[in-house]
Amino acid sequence: MSTPTETPARRRRHARLIAAAVQLMVDCGVAAQRVYDPIALAEPTTGGVPVRRDLIDGLAEEAARRLDRAAEEDTARWPAEAEQDLAEGLTTFRRRCATAEADGLLLDLQLQGDDGALGPVPVPTPAQLALMGPDLIAVDLIAALDDGEHEIVLSVLRDAVGTGEYTIAQILDAARDISLAAACLTLRQAAETPDPSLAAETVLVATRSLSRAVVLASADFDDLMEGDRA
Repeated sequence: MSTPTETPARRRRHARLIAAAVQLMVDCGVAAQRVYDPIALAEPTTGGVPVRRDLIDGLAEEAARRLDRAAEEDTARWPAEAEQDLAEGLTTFRRRCATAEADGLLLDLQLQGDDGALGPVPVPTPAQLALMGPDLIAVDLIAALDDGEHEIVLSVLRDAVGTGEYTIAQILDAARDISLAAACLTLRQAAETPDPSLAAETVLVATRSLSRAVVLASADFDDLMEGDRA
C-alpha cells in the first residue's frame, strides 16, 4: 500500500486516464458491434440492412472531453506529483533552450553570408525547438514500440535522458499524448466516413492508439528495464 511519502507508480499516477482510455476501447467495440450485428443477423440476400452508428458519432464528439476530464482528475488526486512534474518540466525546458540556442549560434556561423537561392529560411527559435523536443523523440519511441523493438525503445529513452534535458516520464507522457490525439482524430475520421462498415473499421483502428496510450501511461522505466533483463 502506498504512503503519502512514496512516489506513485505511473499506473497509479495516471489511473483515471488509463481507465478512461480502456472504457473508450470498450465503447469502440460496442460501436462497431452495433454496425456489424444487424448485418450478421440479416438474411444473406438482404440488402440495405439498417444499422446503428449513433455511438460512433458520439465517441467522436466525446472522446477528447472524457480523456481531458480524466487527466484533470489524476492531477487533482496527486497534486504534489503534478507540482513536481511542472518543476522538472521547467528545469529540463531551460536546458533544452540552452542547447538549442548554442546549436543556433553554430548554425548562424555556418550559414553566415549565404541565404541560398530562396533567400533566408526562418528557423525555429530555441524555445520552439525546446517545446518540439519531447514530441520528436516520442515519435521515434512510438515507432519502435509498434515494431516490437524493445532494445530500440530502451535506447531511445536512455539517449533522451543522458543529457539531462529530458526525463523518462516526459518522453513517455509525450508519446502517450500523441497516441491519445491519434485516437481522437481517428474517431473523428470514423464519424465523417459515410459507409457504416468502413466507419466501424475505422473506430476499431482507434483502439490501437488507445491501447498504446494505456501501455505508455502504465509503464515505468523500471518495468521496461525488467523486460530488458528477463
